[in-house]
Amino acid sequence: MEVSGSTIRAILDELDAKHPGIKNRVLDENGEPSAFVGVYIGGEDIRFLGGLDAEVPEGTEVSIVPAAAGG
Repeated sequence: MEVSGSTIRAILDELDAKHPGIKNRVLDENGEPSAFVGVYIGGEDIRFLGGLDAEVPEGTEVSIVPAAAGG
């Protein structure tokens, strides 16, 4: 899906406006990225790029990936 936000925070706000509840699945109870969901800008983890305030260049792919565990 295409969105127009320039930061991860803005993108999540736009996604949540279109699909209510998605932020609750991506963010923890403190409003920070959940340890159980990876968010990537062009393949780079946002945790190393500024978190929710990480800049997203126009045309760059953002991936939201649930963590997988098990054995």
